[in-house]
Amino acid sequence: MKVLSLRVSTSQQLDDAFARNPGRAAGALVVLADRVFLHGRDRIMAFAGQQRLPGVYPYRELVEAGG
Repeated sequence: MKVLSLRVSTSQQLDDAFARNPGRAAGALVVLADRVFLHGRDRIMAFAGQQRLPGVYPYRELVEAGG
């Protein structure tokens, strides 16, 4: 298994992180507990859906948003 760790500390960096999955290189998505991810949950779930990525999420809100 290969792990690609992407540091995201602002909501603007989410798009940069999404762009780092060229050719659908990622096979899954693990979202850590952080307010940036909680507030960006709609964008994260849209990306995961487009890429067809299974995921693990720390907040119920992310699951309710489609995760």
